[in-house]
Amino acid sequence: MNDPSFLGLVQNISLLLALVLVFDMLVAQNRTRPFKFRQAVTGILLGGIGVVVMMTPWVLTPGVIFDTRSVLLGISGIFFGSIPTVIAMVMTAGFRIYQGGTGALTGVLVILATGTLGIVWRHSRNPRLEKIDWRELYLFGILSHLVMLLLMLTFPWEVAKRVLSNITLPVLVIYPLGTVLLGMLMSNRLRREQTQEVLTQTTMRLNATQKLAKMGGWEWDVVRQFMFWTDEVYRLHGLSPASIPAGSPEHIQKSLNCYDPDDRSVVLAAFQDCIEKGLPYDLEFPFTNLQGEQLWVRTQAEAVRENGRTVRVLGSMMDITERKKADAALRESEERFKSLHNASFGGIAIHDKGIILECNQGLSEMMGYSLDELLGGMDGLLLVAPNSRELVRNNIRSGYEKPYEAFGLRKNGEIFPMRLEGRNVPYKGKNVRTVEFRDITETRRAEEKIQADQVQLQLMLAETERSRRALLSVVEDQKETEEQVWKLNTELEQRVAERTAQLTAVNLELEAFSYSVSHDLRAPLRTLDGFSAALMSDYQGKLDEQAQHYLTRIQEASRRMGQLIEDLLNLSRITRREINPDRVDLSLLVRQIADDFQSQLSGQKAEIKVSPGLVVRADPGLMKIAVENLLQNALKYSSKQEVSHIEVGALEQREADGRVFFVRDNGAGFDMAYANKLFTPFQRLHGMNEFAGTGIGLTIVQRIITRHGGRIWPEAAVNQGATFYFTLKDE
Repeated sequence: MNDPSFLGLVQNISLLLALVLVFDMLVAQNRTRPFKFRQAVTGILLGGIGVVVMMTPWVLTPGVIFDTRSVLLGISGIFFGSIPTVIAMVMTAGFRIYQGGTGALTGVLVILATGTLGIVWRHSRNPRLEKIDWRELYLFGILSHLVMLLLMLTFPWEVAKRVLSNITLPVLVIYPLGTVLLGMLMSNRLRREQTQEVLTQTTMRLNATQKLAKMGGWEWDVVRQFMFWTDEVYRLHGLSPASIPAGSPEHIQKSLNCYDPDDRSVVLAAFQDCIEKGLPYDLEFPFTNLQGEQLWVRTQAEAVRENGRTVRVLGSMMDITERKKADAALRESEERFKSLHNASFGGIAIHDKGIILECNQGLSEMMGYSLDELLGGMDGLLLVAPNSRELVRNNIRSGYEKPYEAFGLRKNGEIFPMRLEGRNVPYKGKNVRTVEFRDITETRRAEEKIQADQVQLQLMLAETERSRRALLSVVEDQKETEEQVWKLNTELEQRVAERTAQLTAVNLELEAFSYSVSHDLRAPLRTLDGFSAALMSDYQGKLDEQAQHYLTRIQEASRRMGQLIEDLLNLSRITRREINPDRVDLSLLVRQIADDFQSQLSGQKAEIKVSPGLVVRADPGLMKIAVENLLQNALKYSSKQEVSHIEVGALEQREADGRVFFVRDNGAGFDMAYANKLFTPFQRLHGMNEFAGTGIGLTIVQRIITRHGGRIWPEAAVNQGATFYFTLKDE
């Protein structure tokens, strides 16, 4: 280990982290683009960062260079997935080939290995990536760079020894730490995006509620000097959320400018008292927003205090213009009727003991009587509804001079509310009483409307408060749910690790068993078969018929046991065999296998019909084994028919896991009550004396179909043939 090694790698890691910060900002600006476009752009940016890192390497010897592309590609595989990582791998591999030197091949292998390991790691883990911790990242860093060190063995031996002696310690010390730093940066980025999404959804619901109530909310972060407005507050100010940078203190000044000059100091003083003393406020002011719209607003605020000081101020702003207009209309109505009363605009009458002596045209128009009728000695109580006459008499007798309300009676019989005000006055040398009549029908209607509007306003305010509390409850419930999910994920990760260890032990035991079967059991069976054959050949004339029968049974039993062992080994190999999907012409494959079987049939007539155009995406070798077993099964169980009819085709409908194919025969069939035993090893629905076999074939078919993501099921009836359906992905 030497100082330049550590210094070069540390500088390389620092450059990688700095460039990823730039990458993070560029990716954030492309969120609005289509997904595939963003994947491609992300891959190109990753590749560009990898190339930049490779341009500042640590050179061990000419042609043998080291940098942190392995860290970048491994983390890319985990956090960005296959497409961006493959693009970055192609770009960096191409650049490494361009750089040349004795280490070019090794460098390309390191690129492919670390990128692939990251992709595999991403797809093999269950918890969400934002929950990844530094321990897992450090383990990944150690594993990926152990692979990198192993790839140094692709150098000539002398070069490999010199390279490993110089780089092993720096790589295992620096690279895993770089992996942890870069991985935690990406994990934090994912958490920010998730939090932003939750905040966006909550804000949308809040804005919809506030728009309905014409009430917005705001928050002032005293510590960070950060101001937040909801959309409704922006609307009240005549602004859009994009017009002022989020969090800018400029919000405060723009808001103050909307109040009348005389009111600004009052608002600002209340705001300062709320911050400094924790005093809430509730104020109403005229308000001219930045679009010139004249409004009235109600602004409220209260302080959130911690350790004796205010850390945040929460407030609301409500458009009360309509309420103010209603109040103004009420005052105007009252003033108008008051002016009419003072100006004697309305009905006026002078009476003596109820008999009308004088009246004006207004009373005539109000009551529907002519002046002659009113002045012809008419009793004024006839202008009052029967249920109000006693009230009027009492007011006349008592000399009551304040206005009061009663119900009038027009000539046409219509009853209406009116306000009366009487006064004793001298008239022609004697004391009489003058009365002013005012129709207050419209006033009553206006008052009722205002009362209804006020009730509606109170309901809206109550609904707004309930919505605010509900939103707060949703946020609190969401936080609690996130904590529970994190706890469950942690427990699940532990259980998965324990289960993985158990499965690994079981697989090792199965492999040991397979080895034992293949080497320890098959040899004695071959010996039995060989010696029995030798006895029958060499001592044919010396053995009686019973002895030859015994030897024949020994041969048959050893061969059946050998076939059973072979089937077991095939089943084990198929279970462990890696799948390499490719295009498979199922129609052609069935015809080829059918031709082979036709040549082996001894006296059995068989017609095999294959539908054209059956194409699947599968492992060719495994599909050949599956088709052979299905066709062999169909031929065996239809062998007692005069002609075996076998059909291979596909259904029109599709299932969620692929296209539905089938193999149908006209053989012995079986009872569907026992169908669940078909795919269990060694389970047979027919005796050995009826149909030979080990009971492994359909189990092998099921394993192959299941490993391809499909499923298989039967339909059959006794002596009516059987059909086996299975699903596979087609092209």
